[in-house]
Amino acid sequence: MIIAHKIAWDPHDVPETSFRQAAGIARFAYNWALDPWQPQYAAW
Repeated sequence: MIIAHKIAWDPHDVPETSFRQAAGIARFAYNWALDPWQPQYAAW
């Protein structure tokens, strides 16, 4: 049996902006780490 709790969450302007900035920083860090790895993978 699978039991789940679904909670609707509607942040106000300030938390939503913070979450969007955090997501942007995470994406930047992922792409930054991926950049040197791609040529190594292609050469292998």
